[in-house]
Amino acid sequence: MTELKKLTDDIYVSAQITETDFAELSKLGVTSIICNRPDGEDPGQPSFEQIKQWAARNGMTAEHNSLVSGQLSPEHIELQGAFFNNTDGKKLAYCRSGMRSTTLWALSQKGRLTGAEILETAANAGYDLSPMAGMFG
Repeated sequence: MTELKKLTDDIYVSAQITETDFAELSKLGVTSIICNRPDGEDPGQPSFEQIKQWAARNGMTAEHNSLVSGQLSPEHIELQGAFFNNTDGKKLAYCRSGMRSTTLWALSQKGRLTGAEILETAANAGYDLSPMAGMFG
């Protein structure tokens, strides 16, 4: 199982997931997944279509918010925020390492949480967003 890191009671982040991870995700109660990787970022990486099919087979929904490193846009933040804030149930966001997904979560929570709360939540999950502290409020 890919290591999941818990941001909140209903939001996890992780590195790339595989087909074998879906049984454990189901056991944890995850109902929605968002992929923050572009297809083909790494050799052998499952395509988003594969992830979407595996999710459907396990009673989950899957969304794609493909973010190429260094090409963050307001639309990425808006889509991620809608996913985190408007989707019921437990959610997983994944990318290559979990950092991109955590960063998108953090940026989407600006105005909902204080900058200190965002930094602390990310740090508790093992992600240091302190270099970006000024972006959170």
